[in-house]
Amino acid sequence: MRPGDYRVVAIVNPQVASWNTALTPGTVVADEREVALKTPPLMTYTVSSHPANRGYRMLTREVFVAVADFTVPKSGDLHATGMAPVELNAVRRVGKFRFLLKDKPSPQYGLTFQRTAHTFHGVFTSDRPFAEGIDALGGMYYSEPGLYQLPWCMSTRGEFHLSNGERYQLCHTHSTVFSPFLFFDPAQEEQAFEISEIRITGASGGFTYRTDRVFSRTLGASRITGIVFQTNDQVDDSSSQVQVGLDEATDEKGEPERAELLFDPFYEWNAATDNTLQQ
Repeated sequence: MRPGDYRVVAIVNPQVASWNTALTPGTVVADEREVALKTPPLMTYTVSSHPANRGYRMLTREVFVAVADFTVPKSGDLHATGMAPVELNAVRRVGKFRFLLKDKPSPQYGLTFQRTAHTFHGVFTSDRPFAEGIDALGGMYYSEPGLYQLPWCMSTRGEFHLSNGERYQLCHTHSTVFSPFLFFDPAQEEQAFEISEIRITGASGGFTYRTDRVFSRTLGASRITGIVFQTNDQVDDSSSQVQVGLDEATDEKGEPERAELLFDPFYEWNAATDNTLQQ
């Protein structure tokens, strides 16, 4: 390497996002003399082309980023002391959103989630823009004028998993749409956002589920949040796809259940082989 100042940006799990192919050798990504120059993205959410979530941003793995600045000194002697090693410390740049479906029959009609895969659709809205990826200098990438509404999609499998004696479906690695991760800046506090326009679809010809409620959550890098849903007795059978109402699930004390606590932080990776799985 030629003498000079350098920055290395190392990405763990680079294959899970879309890379900016316009970044070719010689591309200027920052200039102290041009403060208006915006650093371009290095990688951003992949936009799905799969029929189950076509057009949705998605992220299937955690992303870690290591950034280090170093200097290559001038030397005219081949026997001169070499450079000291450059230390890289990778930091998680994502949080996890977890949604669960609780197998709890509704009070009057006994409605609950059928034993089939279910797909969650919702919109995340915040008064602070969502990060959209990693920029070319290793920081978080935010587009202009910013992403304040983030439509999201993920799905469960048909099996149920036990937690505290109750049965739940969740999104895990064998789901058709496995996308539990969102980009967040570890240098910032947790970001507040609302979840709205919620609908959950099951098998064709079966039930769909929805609620008009808006849920408030916070999430940040290396954190988990989510919602646990259960059915209620609100039924709309005006079409062939019967629509059932949704509530936020509660525990035996009537308190909202916390999705991040019902299963261990890495359960999405182990759910498919969990021996407590209930069909």
